[in-house]
Amino acid sequence: MATDTSQQAGAAHLHAVPDRRDLLYDVRARQAVLPIILRHPDGRRTETILVLDGNQMQLVAIQLEQAIDKRQSAGHLPPLYGSGQAPGGGVER
Repeated sequence: MATDTSQQAGAAHLHAVPDRRDLLYDVRARQAVLPIILRHPDGRRTETILVLDGNQMQLVAIQLEQAIDKRQSAGHLPPLYGSGQAPGGGVER
């Protein structure tokens, strides 16, 4: 079910954002672990993790790819280096 985030922009609510640390993959547990920060309406921040199993990882990967494509189509960012061009303009090998 899609949510219209534009209607929620003014509402005070808890939301999660990725922390600026690497996503980890736990081979034994077969899970990805993404450090995130929970931002509370009162300004507090809580560091925690988002744990994704294999199916959840695949779903999020597909959804992120679709969102990136839409953003790129709208002209809001340049092509990503996964399209054959490496960061800094080089060619991906």
